[in-house]
Amino acid sequence: MKWLQSYSHWIPRLGKFTTAVVVTYLVINMLPHFIVGSQSDLLQFGRFILYSFLGIYVAYVFAGWSSTFAERAVDQWTSLSYIKFNRGDEREIEKSTRQNKKHLIKGGIGIAATFVVDVVAKIIADAAVRLL
Repeated sequence: MKWLQSYSHWIPRLGKFTTAVVVTYLVINMLPHFIVGSQSDLLQFGRFILYSFLGIYVAYVFAGWSSTFAERAVDQWTSLSYIKFNRGDEREIEKSTRQNKKHLIKGGIGIAATFVVDVVAKIIADAAVRLL
């Protein structure tokens, strides 16, 4: 966990970058369904581009939020070093252990939420193509 904490600043960067790449790939795959040869005009192309950029930006922001949540959870995890002298020490050890578990769960939720953003983007892209 110490190794992960030293590189935790990369979690939001990688999450946002991966999401931007995935959503851009989805937009590229959607393009032929919306822009079709002689049936398309500049207005339709402009709308497609603007909605695409909006979708990429929204996914990027949500991925940033969720991956930052994961980064903070990783950074809040503390290694335990203790000596049990009395019952108060045992309570503090138990409290710290519970907090560490919560931080691990929060980190997992943050990473999972970043993937959920990509999955939701795919679902929205598929729905948009089906509506056409």
